[in-house]
Amino acid sequence: MVLAELLESEVPRYLVMGEHAESEIVNVLKKIEIEMESPINYHIFFGPTTEKLFKSRIKNHLEIVNPRIDEYIIKEGTASEIESLYHEISNNLSPRDVLVSVGGGKIIDSIKYLVLLHQQAEGTRLEYLNLPTLTSHDGIITPYIFLHPEKNTGEKYYGEIHPPLAVIVNIDYLYECEDLPRHLAASVGDTLAKLTATWDWRFANRIKGEPFSDFASGTIFHAYDLLKAQLLLPSKSNSIQNLVATAVKALLISGVVTCTAGNMRIGFGAEHMFALALDALKPRVLLHGERCAIGTIIMAYLQDQPWKSYKKTLQQIGIIDIIKKSHISADIIEDALCRAHLAEPRLYTILGEEGISKKAAQHLIEEIGIFE
Repeated sequence: MVLAELLESEVPRYLVMGEHAESEIVNVLKKIEIEMESPINYHIFFGPTTEKLFKSRIKNHLEIVNPRIDEYIIKEGTASEIESLYHEISNNLSPRDVLVSVGGGKIIDSIKYLVLLHQQAEGTRLEYLNLPTLTSHDGIITPYIFLHPEKNTGEKYYGEIHPPLAVIVNIDYLYECEDLPRHLAASVGDTLAKLTATWDWRFANRIKGEPFSDFASGTIFHAYDLLKAQLLLPSKSNSIQNLVATAVKALLISGVVTCTAGNMRIGFGAEHMFALALDALKPRVLLHGERCAIGTIIMAYLQDQPWKSYKKTLQQIGIIDIIKKSHISADIIEDALCRAHLAEPRLYTILGEEGISKKAAQHLIEEIGIFE
């Protein structure tokens, strides 16, 4: 007997991915204006690097639709910076405006936080769209907000909002990233993290009675299968172009499914709690997806999942080498493991309510052999 499953969700209206995808910006914006039944004022947000690389190209497209564009530069992408920015520009924001983020996860999550602050202050909804220039995690679609409170503090979870109206991934932009292999590897790490997060979700369903979606869970594993199949291809077929395209597809799949599930559990389990605990101890040393990758191997071991297979996948894309070169010691990993259950105590995971002991953490690190 198949039980009925009710999913209450909201997903992006438009997803565009490909080389020269920026040519679709005008078409997407025109459709949005028709839906909103009025001209839109655009507020576009860059980081210092993305302003230099992409400002003129993207502005040219936006100005075809509406020449009135307000521009802003987000320097650090900390919560305190965004809170100050919101106080400066709040009087210029209205429900007929659309925010446009151009950048990686830091810029995109900053815009999501701006939208959340406006919603809390005014009780009205602001729409936004994302033009990612880096794809190191699935925050390009998902509604969840992770930011550093200040420059030298650890990353924290700040809540959630509605998903973006549109996500336009111009593959050409990604090739211009100076550290593309590392960000590509981090995106794989964040996709793998869904496998342990989903396990935790099912575990909480069995132990605590939390609602669970078999549909969402099954689709997440499909995203991983896409990545794994690409990584196993012969080296000639396994070009950087193919890897980037596959990694973006996997992120889009996992991001949309996260929105469909209507539940952060599908993308936030013990591995993310570990990632937050690790960043609190060593802020900004590793990317979000890299920290989640370490957590995924560890939690997969605890969950009796095929952790060796996951570790092999991460070795193939270089994350293990990045971790070894990051000067994060086994003692730091151990401390993060012991503190991980405190990072988001509302969620029930394989770590339980009391966490794991120092002795167990030491044993885990030896068993999985990250520092071999």
